[in-house]
Amino acid sequence: MSKALNIFAHGDESIDGKEPQDVVEINRLELRLPCRTYRISYKVSENSEFSLATEFLLRLLRLADGMQEEAIGEFFGFTSDEIRFVIDYLENAGYARRGNGRVYLSESGHALFVDGEEPRLFEVHSKQELFEFDLISSTPADVRKGLTQFEHELPELPLEVTQDPGQTSKRIFQSFSRFFQEFRSRRGGSRLEKQSLYTVDDVQPELRYNSIIPVKLLVRADDPAYVEINLLDWRSGAELEDRATVVQSCAKFASSIHSRSDELSKEAIQWLVTCAPEQTQRFIKNDTLDVEGFFRACVRQAGELRVDRPTVRIVGNLWTEANRTRMAAALRYAVARPHLNPKLQIWLRPNVPHWGATTRLPELLAAVDKQFHGEGESERVRSVLIGEEHSSPIFNYGFNAVLNIMHRDLPAGLELFLVPGQVCYIAIHSPIGSDDAYPIPVGVLSFDPKITNLAQQSLSALLSRAYLSQSHCDWDCADVRSNVEQELARFAS
Repeated sequence: MSKALNIFAHGDESIDGKEPQDVVEINRLELRLPCRTYRISYKVSENSEFSLATEFLLRLLRLADGMQEEAIGEFFGFTSDEIRFVIDYLENAGYARRGNGRVYLSESGHALFVDGEEPRLFEVHSKQELFEFDLISSTPADVRKGLTQFEHELPELPLEVTQDPGQTSKRIFQSFSRFFQEFRSRRGGSRLEKQSLYTVDDVQPELRYNSIIPVKLLVRADDPAYVEINLLDWRSGAELEDRATVVQSCAKFASSIHSRSDELSKEAIQWLVTCAPEQTQRFIKNDTLDVEGFFRACVRQAGELRVDRPTVRIVGNLWTEANRTRMAAALRYAVARPHLNPKLQIWLRPNVPHWGATTRLPELLAAVDKQFHGEGESERVRSVLIGEEHSSPIFNYGFNAVLNIMHRDLPAGLELFLVPGQVCYIAIHSPIGSDDAYPIPVGVLSFDPKITNLAQQSLSALLSRAYLSQSHCDWDCADVRSNVEQELARFAS
């Protein structure tokens, strides 16, 4: 890539946790972090308390080392048998020694006072437990939990170097020692609070699994060629410092997603201009859309949908935080007016690497279904994806049906989400501010029947001339394409 990728880990966020005004969220990915459970054998030392008489004798010997036994008995008012019992206990424990009729504090006895004026007795306990570590930074990982089929297909962060088991165990050995207090605080317990790590004896690898990292992608309004990542939904700033290699791996993954500005097709631009003429007309120069100027207008003027404002310019994928709110508003306004319930929701997928790699995609589809058909109703708003061949298997778990379209028939850089007769989102994906950078989605979201109808007409025209093949369908339907065409015809004005 011609532009670098920055790490927006912490420091620029505002006090209330929102993004700065000059930063725009353009996408959200969820990546699988490789993790492993290790069975670790270790010892902990635990503070214990001496009896009152023993503690005071230790203090006395520390101040007046080499006292006669009779003098000690007189000091405490003990009988000869009582003081002999206490001194025998300390001698047998190695904290005191006798010599020439006197009692002395041993080296181990002096060591009991290392951390203060009170003697501390330590008991050592052997333990064996399971602990979770990520395999990239060797730091404490989230506890293993079951992933959905969709989550299992999310991209996995690669392990840069494959090391032998001995080296891996050595790293875990060192990491467990370093993060023992963090593991201890996770597991809690009043008794556990007194424990400290004594030794790590053995580390054995067990089950490998994945945890999920949410990654926000952002750009600066004044320099959209540089993409930044934000991992604050996963870990706090201090925790991210310990996981720098994971942060770098996420940044490298995001930087691999790029395209060239000349890859955006004129047909994709024409779709946007045709369907949303009022929002694009002042950016047309010499029959070409000023994409950068349109982006800046989107950032500057992106507002909230209202009854008197049924169409807004937006930046970013539909599942970004701001656009999810706008999408929810569009659905509410569409449902509030007299309408014919849709049977399908149709998504024309752009050919952008790792598009849709977020659990917010199926959540959005489920929200549309719920909006038009309440709980318990048998008829659903089924979801259909149309995209190029060789797509990720993830879409088979996110959509009810998947149609493959020939590369030549799909306008490069175009994205369309359509709930016929209700809502549509039209966007083009292109690098902005550089010829080779992250393809930023810019476009419009609308519940205006005029714009929705224009989008339906454009999609119908595309399907009439395109070659499509059916690769997935989870309901009894021999020809999904015909279902899509019939749905579009049902809402044609």
